[in-house]
Amino acid sequence: MFGWFKKIERLDMEELPETLQQFIKPMALLNELTEAVSEYSRAVGSGDISSPAYKRENDSVLGIWNDTRLEALSHLWGYGASDVTMLTDYQNRQQKKLLNALLQDKPHLEYPHQPSGDPIHDTLQALFRVYLFLGEAGAFVLDKETDRRFLELKHKNIFSDFEEHAKSLQASWSGYEQALHGSKDLPSMPPTILETLYRDVTKKSKTIALSAQFGPDYHAGMKRFLNLAREQIAKQKVSEETISMQLHDIECTMQALMAADDPDDVT
Repeated sequence: MFGWFKKIERLDMEELPETLQQFIKPMALLNELTEAVSEYSRAVGSGDISSPAYKRENDSVLGIWNDTRLEALSHLWGYGASDVTMLTDYQNRQQKKLLNALLQDKPHLEYPHQPSGDPIHDTLQALFRVYLFLGEAGAFVLDKETDRRFLELKHKNIFSDFEEHAKSLQASWSGYEQALHGSKDLPSMPPTILETLYRDVTKKSKTIALSAQFGPDYHAGMKRFLNLAREQIAKQKVSEETISMQLHDIECTMQALMAADDPDDVT
């Protein structure tokens, strides 16, 4: 697994005051993501790693999870006049402008997609292309959380979750701007669009990676893997205690994987 984000020196947020963290965090994420996407693109271009990650046959869940996220988010760059920094800009009511355009004008639903030269229009279309990629990946591995056919059974689509997050964000940013004018104390700033997008893409990339490795019913696939592991370990003619210890290690890794919200959380 390529630890793209682990290679980047992170700013230690815990040492900063909480009020300052909320302003620095979005730009810190953007800087990390920009460097990680660039590094990943170079690795793919030089042939050091294959893309798309969800088609790999010899990779770990963590590797597919991490790289699917990068591949999806890379669509934010290079689309017409799209500007990723707008997704983190909390000044000049930029978050509200983007959210209003997304929820009211819906430029992402214009087909065929074509850059217009307007930064807001192109940035939102680029954001939607992130989800088109996730839908394509989900369909390939038959992931129940991202494949269109499974989503339709729930009366949803690949963009539904983010749209709900966007509606909540729109209300939060409206409240924040009102609080700025009516309070002496600085109110807590809502998450930016990029932070919300990053969390949602991370979540969807995880189920795609699990489905790629263990099948659409990945819980059952993990059980089959454990049974296969038991058989392989038993062939080594080791004691039951050794078998139990090794299976316990595998189970602990799987539990940590299922509990993780981010690939870097799994040790």
